[in-house]
Amino acid sequence: MGAQNIQNSRPIREICYLLNETCRHHGAVTLDIADLVNIANNAMLETTHQSTEYKYIRLKDDGVPHIAETTMKVVELVTSHLTYGWSPAELHFQYPHITMSQIYSALAYYWDHKADIDADIDRRLALAKQQQATAPPSIVAKLQP
Repeated sequence: MGAQNIQNSRPIREICYLLNETCRHHGAVTLDIADLVNIANNAMLETTHQSTEYKYIRLKDDGVPHIAETTMKVVELVTSHLTYGWSPAELHFQYPHITMSQIYSALAYYWDHKADIDADIDRRLALAKQQQATAPPSIVAKLQP
């Protein structure tokens, strides 16, 4: 997302407003939205990404494959593909900020690294089940007979 798109985003403008109000309250210097966008962009650039042979896939510092220029992990897109049976076109419909090229690149990466990503999916599912088992009952569960 380019700086212009970020600047025109209502939630981003609201966050910037709240940030500036907090700065004013504490006597700190306030910044305009362009300065805040530049700070955010620079912070994102400081995160190192290792290139892969896939045009739209980057490995972050922790080795987790992400779709370039997004915050989405390959495993997240693949989980939607596998769980719902979504085609690349449907994935694009559901995640319009991800281009078709990025989607095909992520799916190609998945098929070439299937064992690793499937193991990551299994690990995430086991963690979710463990957290669910140890969490207190939800209010909805308490209300059911």
